[in-house]
Amino acid sequence: MAFRHRTSIRIAPGFRVNIGKRGVGLSAGTRKTPLSLHRRGQWESLNIPDAGVTYRERIAGETTRNAKAYPSLQLSTDIPDVARRIEQVRIRSVDGSIRVFDEHGQDLGEDGLQAAKSFAAESLRKALDTHMQGHSALLESFRSLHAQTPSPEQTATYLPTTFEEPAPEPPRLRKLGLIERFMSKKRGEVERQNFATLLLHREATKNWQSAKEEHEQFEAERKSAYRLCQQGDWSAITQVFEDVLEDIDWPTEGDIAVDTDELKRLFSIEVELPDIEQVPSEDVAAYKRGIGLSVKPFPQRKKQQRFCSYAHSMLFRLIGEAFTVHSDINTVLATAFKTEINDATGQADNVYLISVLVHRKQWTRLNFQNLDAVDPIIALGRFNIARSLTKMRTLIPISSEQISALGFQ
Repeated sequence: MAFRHRTSIRIAPGFRVNIGKRGVGLSAGTRKTPLSLHRRGQWESLNIPDAGVTYRERIAGETTRNAKAYPSLQLSTDIPDVARRIEQVRIRSVDGSIRVFDEHGQDLGEDGLQAAKSFAAESLRKALDTHMQGHSALLESFRSLHAQTPSPEQTATYLPTTFEEPAPEPPRLRKLGLIERFMSKKRGEVERQNFATLLLHREATKNWQSAKEEHEQFEAERKSAYRLCQQGDWSAITQVFEDVLEDIDWPTEGDIAVDTDELKRLFSIEVELPDIEQVPSEDVAAYKRGIGLSVKPFPQRKKQQRFCSYAHSMLFRLIGEAFTVHSDINTVLATAFKTEINDATGQADNVYLISVLVHRKQWTRLNFQNLDAVDPIIALGRFNIARSLTKMRTLIPISSEQISALGFQ
């Protein structure tokens, strides 16, 4: 009887400079700590000369960079209060808006924006430049996700991750002064403060130790999964595939369902595509005069084409990653769908767009040394595929019968 295993995998977006199993490159998140670049905008810290504003890097939600690098001839007495309060700027690609905030996250409005342009112009320009670079990288990531697909000759290998959180440093306790030594009340205050400090350090050490043990347990389970995978355990094969997905440059988040059939040596993948509105659909550029961001939205047809390209690029990458997990995987069935509200029922339905069946021998015929030259839409069309693609490269929903006709159902 065939062994079957089905699991659901959550992927997360983000970018990082990765030094990993396939060399150095731009990739997504760190394991369990993704850095995300969202279409909503980026946070940049601003520095107002002589206003006491300091740079703070925040690793959560939106990316940050130091924007402190410009000359100042202003005296502190010349700086208005609203300028002194400026801490961060938020820039949005969707509409080109620029908003500034204080350290508490309060929007400083038009007055704050004008103050930023007057007293932190260079920083604001650098923030805009950083934002445009990030937006360009985001656009490219949707187009070229397939370009880093590994060759099926490669094998997924366990690489340990280190626990980098340092142990809490020993606390610095207050020493008894001359007065405290001879006054019991003062001495008691110092002793109570030291006791409270020791309690906090003990709690911090306990939490650190717990986190370290959790990490070690997590790594032991990862290592065991890779070992069992190499032995042909199909449950472990799925776990390793999930682990491999942690290192992929996902531009968006989503769910991936995996179903395996050991007897048929089949690896089935279903991926939920993002809403088309989550795919970046605008070019951005800085004003040639003044400080601002111009936005040129893509026409609807181009948005549909970019969505189609991303769907194929994503499937291409998933197929390739699956074949590297274990040589026992002979066939991969990859299907992409999106979720839409049914007008008749009001319920969310899965609308299938692409389903492709690929055998390992067919997959090995691709030139994995030149994937930049590969169009994933054309490449996947060489295999047994169910899809409805217009001449303008937009996707039309397909039926379950079309998917069933591929076989292995």
